[in-house]
Amino acid sequence: MGLAGVDGRLLCLSRSGEVSVSSDGGARWTSRGRSAGGKALFLTAVPGGRLFAGTEKDLLFSRDGGLAWTSIPLPEGTVFTSLAGTAGGELFAGTAGSGLYRSSDGWSWQKVDEVQGARVHSLRSSDGTVIAAGTDAGFSVSLDGGLSWKNEEVIYGILSLAFDGQGRLWGASRTGLWNFPLPEGEIMEAEVAGFRWLPLEYFTDIFQGEGSSLYALLGGEAVRLVPEGEGASFTLQRTGLSNTMILAALPVPGGGMLLATSNGFFMSSAGEKAWTEIELP
Repeated sequence: MGLAGVDGRLLCLSRSGEVSVSSDGGARWTSRGRSAGGKALFLTAVPGGRLFAGTEKDLLFSRDGGLAWTSIPLPEGTVFTSLAGTAGGELFAGTAGSGLYRSSDGWSWQKVDEVQGARVHSLRSSDGTVIAAGTDAGFSVSLDGGLSWKNEEVIYGILSLAFDGQGRLWGASRTGLWNFPLPEGEIMEAEVAGFRWLPLEYFTDIFQGEGSSLYALLGGEAVRLVPEGEGASFTLQRTGLSNTMILAALPVPGGGMLLATSNGFFMSSAGEKAWTEIELP
């Protein structure tokens, strides 16, 4: 499942392949029909207004905001689980066992050998120049649109990545929440007030939230991580959304948040802690 913003509109791709669009910040949605392919894995908007959707069968591409889709065959034996694009038009795609791939046109793909790790758990770009991959080996980060890469090993790897509203890069692992300093420096473990790391209790997914906050999945509960000061310190806030999985998240222009979960689609307005369930077509 995925959420993306394109040309002032919000788009949602359900796991079954239904495409919906909202022009009012997520309060109301209309259907744009179904995409082709199998079960939807992600939806990504890249610079230039292009949309890419990954399925268990192929990669889908749209130039018109999700009205029409073109199927792109994948390299043999691979399934793309995430995708990010650069301002220069380059595309990067993560896999669940074959490492990271790159393409200049979306059709021809080559393995990125400089990136360590076979499983790319998460792939993010903040501005079309900085590209970050969270792999089973740790962080792999490029500051120049994918021309060169820096690898930082983390025990058990990085499960999920998120850039906050200030462009800072965070990674969640079984050993903690880590900050990868940009443009340079040593990775730093974050402190989260109200939470203690345990071998079987850790953040499995993190997402960009409003401002400099993050949203995270902790043992089936969606929580909000609110920054304290300028360092790597957070306070944990409960959202009331439990027994769930966060499938996608997107800050809403003008404030607020959209969360697509296994239990439904929820929205919060700017400055409010309450969540409203939103019906999709």
